[in-house]
Amino acid sequence: MVYILGFTSILVFGSTLATSGTIVSLVVNDFAARLRLRWLNIKWVAMVMWGILWLLWMTAMMGYFYWFNKVRLDSIVLLEDAYWWAFISTTTIGLGDFYPAPAVIFLSDLLVMSFGFLIGFTLLSTFLVEVGQLLENNSTYISTDLDMRLHDTGLFPSWCPCCLNLAGPREMSFDAVVMENTIHPDGENFKNEAAEKGTAKD
Repeated sequence: MVYILGFTSILVFGSTLATSGTIVSLVVNDFAARLRLRWLNIKWVAMVMWGILWLLWMTAMMGYFYWFNKVRLDSIVLLEDAYWWAFISTTTIGLGDFYPAPAVIFLSDLLVMSFGFLIGFTLLSTFLVEVGQLLENNSTYISTDLDMRLHDTGLFPSWCPCCLNLAGPREMSFDAVVMENTIHPDGENFKNEAAEKGTAKD
């Protein structure tokens, strides 16, 4: 029972992090668009930005762990060990090889570490969301081409519910499918934009 509850809590925690990363990404992208900072909405730029922010936040947590050991325990911890503690903590690994001594933890330390880890979790999840979106956008052409090639093989029967997308009729070319599934940076579909241009000419 304990293992089931533990595994369930891990799944809930992971889904919560994924949701928070998606929300933060959407809010920041909307804020950047309103400020006309559209270069921040470029996926690889956003991925690098969130990755740097996560690394900087781990550096801040490293500094806190170094300060904690020096002030609370009057001991010096190596910076690489302090950074390792920040890494395994913000990635929820928690190996237990480095940890704050419970006997000297004050209420202020609990608040700092709690909010510090929550911010670190959010930055990491947002970074992973941006990585996933970048890979998804870059794999549009590959996945569509593979879909078309699998359809042409005729190996997928039309009566199979799992193969409807692969066995169904294909009336559009590969380029048309890619254009239909490609989203304009301004949030509009290329197809709709082309239709609007055609209407304007008429």
